[in-house]
Amino acid sequence: MTHPPRTFVLAAGQRRAFTANAIFRDNTWRKRDPDGALRISPHDAEQLGLTDGARAQITTGRGTAQATVEVDDRMQPGHAALPNGLGLDLPTADGTTERTGVALNTLTDLRWRDPIAGTPWHKHVPARIEALRD
Repeated sequence: MTHPPRTFVLAAGQRRAFTANAIFRDNTWRKRDPDGALRISPHDAEQLGLTDGARAQITTGRGTAQATVEVDDRMQPGHAALPNGLGLDLPTADGTTERTGVALNTLTDLRWRDPIAGTPWHKHVPARIEALRD
């Protein structure tokens, strides 16, 4: 059964045990969550027809990305989170580059920001989430 996309509050830049600022240029130090999963609540996962390891599409007013899903009972229904520090183009052993995770700046909009400081509201990004099917 196909489930319609819903609007969520996306925390674009959640701090996690194995995330870091973009100063890190080597993915091998991350021991968990190497791809930077999209975390959603069990309730929302069920409503969207998603399970751990499934792929989802995230769409905001600025862009679209895809991520692996992690169902997490610490997430409140209606909220989702992607980790900070991913989505970088990193060099590989053969001289090419590889991107792991979602580049959050492709999803956040400078127009959706604090009116005084001008800082984008990374922790409150309206986003649609839907399951990707093969």
